Amino acid sequence: ANNGGSGYTLVVGDDGIDRGESAANLDANAGLHDDNLMSQISSFRDTTTRVVIAADTNLNGNLQFLLSDLPRCTEINFSLESFTQCYYDHPLSGTSYGTFDFKNDLALRTLDLTRVRNLSANLSNIFANCTSLESVILPSSNSSISRAVGAFQNCSSLESLELGKLSFSDWHLVDALGKPYNYKLSINNMFEGCSSLKSISLPKATSKTETSASEMFKGCASLEELDLSCFSKSSSLTCDGIFEGCTSLRKINLPSGDLAKQLGSQLPTPDPQYIPGATGKWEDAKGNLFSPDEITAGGTYTAQVILRPRRASFSRTAT
Repeated sequence: ANNGGSGYTLVVGDDGIDRGESAANLDANAGLHDDNLMSQISSFRDTTTRVVIAADTNLNGNLQFLLSDLPRCTEINFSLESFTQCYYDHPLSGTSYGTFDFKNDLALRTLDLTRVRNLSANLSNIFANCTSLESVILPSSNSSISRAVGAFQNCSSLESLELGKLSFSDWHLVDALGKPYNYKLSINNMFEGCSSLKSISLPKATSKTETSASEMFKGCASLEELDLSCFSKSSSLTCDGIFEGCTSLRKINLPSGDLAKQLGSQLPTPDPQYIPGATGKWEDAKGNLFSPDEITAGGTYTAQVILRPRRASFSRTAT
């Protein structure tokens, strides 16, 4: 439907796509190479300002193309009980995984996914470059995340994020011959460029994993506190540049053991240019002071701050 000439409302349902024109088949497994389907999808990219997913819609196939690259879209509305199925057949295992993303939806401000079921274990780039995104509500079910590379990359308007009901785990697949494939937990660049992000509740760790988290928080210049207990069960960790550009970070909870030393060595040196009164040291709960490369134990560390009292000024009065 046309919004008075200002753009289209795209209605997605079992009968296809309704934009006041002919509907398209939404079985993407059958339609990925369908020139008519792809042509129609391309035709509404720059004109869609609103998307409505109709109630009880079953969307089959790899749907990454459907809700991404909509530069003018400000609203995506999931109706009651929508997305009861959203899957595609994995080429190795035949197992179905939900999949869709909102990448490059530059005007999208809020998104409520609480009614989405079967959230994919692979959230890589799901919100990448959604530069206007201010609020995301993820499903309340205890979904497991195995890959989230660049998931929120460059979401520069996002100020807070609640992921505490999700969990991190590695990814186990079995091919048609029964051969297992195990993929490490990969969350590199997950929040890179989230320059307005001040607080975040991270997913919990539920199993031993090999973890790759390089540049995970790179450029999060507004982030003040972090609890990294989500790494407590990592059997190995790659975390180069994980805190690069986190100039406002002033409190962090580190897991114990070798992980504390690894993560501690990556911490920024508290800088008074960004944290008033910062001395360049991190302080543990007992008052001991450390530079980043001296941290070897888990626990909570805060940037030491010493605020010097202002000197009183007096003005002479004429007598």
